Amino acid sequence: MAVVKRPDVIPASWVDDHRPVAEATTTLAQCEVRQPDVRVEDESDNSISWQPGELIIACGCRVQRLTQQRRPVTVGEQQISDADHLIVLPYSTDPIRPGDVIRIVSAKDALLVGPKFTVSAVTVGTHVWERDVYCTLAEEA
Repeated sequence: MAVVKRPDVIPASWVDDHRPVAEATTTLAQCEVRQPDVRVEDESDNSISWQPGELIIACGCRVQRLTQQRRPVTVGEQQISDADHLIVLPYSTDPIRPGDVIRIVSAKDALLVGPKFTVSAVTVGTHVWERDVYCTLAEEA
């Protein structure tokens, strides 16, 4: 029996062709992604302060509120902890990990600027052209 080779459903160049298009949609807001804040204890007066974590990347982003309340999010077959926002970053923004913090530093919508978002999960896959980061709005101390 002869084996019939079928054409690829998704062309090999598809991901590389779509990444520039996806990056072009992340121009209306700029964000900083940092490691979690670091607790600093001053023994001289027993005070505690928080310093921003190390900067991972500063880049364009796209922000979308998922719902009015936090809800469980499933990506593929993986259950993700509660998330209330999806922040889309360029694909090349690895390595972002759960627990990292995203702050929107400029945006066309001024209400987005300032609040911190804690990363709940980061999507991965074989045909990814942007980085979907599920987050929760962080409680300010």
